[in-house]
Amino acid sequence: MDFYHSWIYINILNAKWFIWTIVVMVLAFNILAPIIVWIVINGKKMPFMKNKDKKDGEKQYPIQQDNQRKQNTEKMKSKKKKHEQQGGRTSS
Repeated sequence: MDFYHSWIYINILNAKWFIWTIVVMVLAFNILAPIIVWIVINGKKMPFMKNKDKKDGEKQYPIQQDNQRKQNTEKMKSKKKKHEQQGGRTSS
């Protein structure tokens, strides 16, 4: 069988639109690959990855830092309320 005279080669693989699609895909990959590698190396959170618990001293994402700050604030408020309910005085 002569592959170069087959319908698949003539109408699809050798078509102008198919060649340009491959060219654009390769160029897009060459442009986006370094950006994706940069994001992964710098530890930015990817949308499809699960959050891992970080130990003290490890780098945390800004979102995790904000969540931790909120939790600490809520803990302090609850401690303050308990202290007030027990008749203690607060400084603010």
